Amino acid sequence: MNTHKQQIRDHAVRFLKNKWSHLPNSKHIDRILDHMKDNPGSAAGLQLVLGYDAWAVAWDKASRDGRGSEWAAIWDAAAHSPVTASDPWHVAWDAIAALIAWDHAGDLVDVPAQQVRVLAFLGNDAAILLYPTILAMEATKELG
Repeated sequence: MNTHKQQIRDHAVRFLKNKWSHLPNSKHIDRILDHMKDNPGSAAGLQLVLGYDAWAVAWDKASRDGRGSEWAAIWDAAAHSPVTASDPWHVAWDAIAALIAWDHAGDLVDVPAQQVRVLAFLGNDAAILLYPTILAMEATKELG
């Protein structure tokens, strides 16, 4: 039987997941969150692997195109995560921002990292934000 604390935690997880469960990319968002919980150091140092300028432009576009309540839910989850100040989690938030903002971003999650890198260098905003997470997940054998 679940303890009271476990019940509260389970309810919070269901509540947060329900905030974006209707989005086309919800399974990818959950997969990235699960990966980061299981492999918190896997994306260390990768956030700006493609350069700050490319990241900043893509981030601005994602924040502009992001859906209101889903965007708020993911940032609420980030704010309540004990590791949000660490670089690896910022990588995950970037990827999730792309998945919330653009439905087509989900198509990139299962593409090999090197192909996503090419798209990123060609200026694809979703690829720019997703590449570090895809690279980290591929390195830990969750993709590819």
